[in-house]
Amino acid sequence: MVLLTLFALAMWRGWRWLLAIVSLAALALAALIYIGAGASTRAEAMAEGCVGSAYPVAAVLAALAVLAFVRFWQKLG
Repeated sequence: MVLLTLFALAMWRGWRWLLAIVSLAALALAALIYIGAGASTRAEAMAEGCVGSAYPVAAVLAALAVLAFVRFWQKLG
């Protein structure tokens, strides 16, 4: 939630330095979620119905990071 709040604040206020930091953090978190989706413990939890798929969350975080980079480059140009 903190990451999304900082992302919204950076987009609203136009703070490029915060936008760059938040988008890199979102991209790193998306990569970690994607990598961790294949863990055996997670597979067991999914089989029991305790957790859902991690791919939609990773896709949304990656999309937010791409959106932030696009906005960042538009502000520079």
